[in-house]
Amino acid sequence: MKPRSSSSRTGSAIMESKSAACGSVRCKIVHEHSERVIQERRKSLGLGGGSVGGEGTATLESVAKQKKCLDFLDILLTATDEEGKGLTDLEIRNEADTFMFEGHDTTT
Repeated sequence: MKPRSSSSRTGSAIMESKSAACGSVRCKIVHEHSERVIQERRKSLGLGGGSVGGEGTATLESVAKQKKCLDFLDILLTATDEEGKGLTDLEIRNEADTFMFEGHDTTT
């Protein structure tokens, strides 16, 4: 096994690389699609706009009565803190992106 060279990337360099890559056209397309799906699901659950989080009245229990199975997005859309404030669309998109794209790094 070859020893790592001094040119190996550090954690911060990798994060900067990922951040820079996020400005790409492909990343923009993925983000736009995610945002569209979040808005459509929010509307179908009767949760209002969501740009400031927590708008609407659906709870996890009420959504569970409407659907056979709950998914990750349903849980994020209905999650609230102690003050009843929900996640914003950006926070939901970030969580979904982490779930979808960061998890593959650990499987190799």
